[in-house]
Amino acid sequence: MRASFVFLAALIIAIFLMVMSCFTVNQYESALVLRLGKIVTQSNGQPYLAEPGLHFRWPFIDIVDNFDMRMRTLESDSDRVMTAEQKEVSVDAYVKWRISDPLAYYKSTTSNDALANLLLQQTLQDAMRSQFGQMTINDLVDAKREQVMTALSQALQAPAQQLGIQIVDVRVMKIELPQKVQDSVFARMRSKRENDAATYRADGLQAAEQIKADADAQAAVIIATAKSDAAKTRATGYAQAAQIFAQTYGQDPSFYAFYQSLKAYQAVFSNQHATLVLHPDSQFFQFFNSMGS
Repeated sequence: MRASFVFLAALIIAIFLMVMSCFTVNQYESALVLRLGKIVTQSNGQPYLAEPGLHFRWPFIDIVDNFDMRMRTLESDSDRVMTAEQKEVSVDAYVKWRISDPLAYYKSTTSNDALANLLLQQTLQDAMRSQFGQMTINDLVDAKREQVMTALSQALQAPAQQLGIQIVDVRVMKIELPQKVQDSVFARMRSKRENDAATYRADGLQAAEQIKADADAQAAVIIATAKSDAAKTRATGYAQAAQIFAQTYGQDPSFYAFYQSLKAYQAVFSNQHATLVLHPDSQFFQFFNSMGS
């Protein structure tokens, strides 16, 4: 009975020691092993970093410190910073970061995530004061926010690297202006937009007048050219007609005179109510006289 009890106790102790000597590292983690408070090193003198999987340690001697290597978000509270115009603005931003060097992270923060967030937030605030202090409110409102975020990300890289942290992204969520500053900025923006609109309208009117002037000039040129061509065509027709009349009259002048007289008789005698007072020997009746003779 006593032997069975001893065996059972020994088995329980063995299982307990085996459980205590095993530890697991998740796929999104990395781990440092501390032996009596000192980091365990490999045979080459480099610190031993436990990769994801099952590992063993000395129970009661080794302590495992796990590091979450996933992406994290630090949301900065509304910080009041001064612009180049000495105007105070309230800025909300956030930082995407993750642990890149577990050893440096352990040495700088002793695996205290709250301390890491505090140090990172202080660094972000210093970077924002530096960057925003070089810019005016118009720069922040108009089109330079992307430049500010890029500059903040670059400014955080070196301090974060000393903490064993990699900065993935920095984003400015909101920039709030004091009410007085808002009114002046909006008034200035409204004035600028009105000036731009007036400039666009003036340019449009000038372009329209130029187009109308060009169209009128082209129309005048086209009409003048058409009239010139028509006058040339009429002149050519009149010349050809005169030439034809001359050729015809030259072939038989007497017959031409007789034909013209017949046309005159037809025009005169077509009106039955017309009265002519002429001498019988006039040129109008020359063919009547000749025919009678």
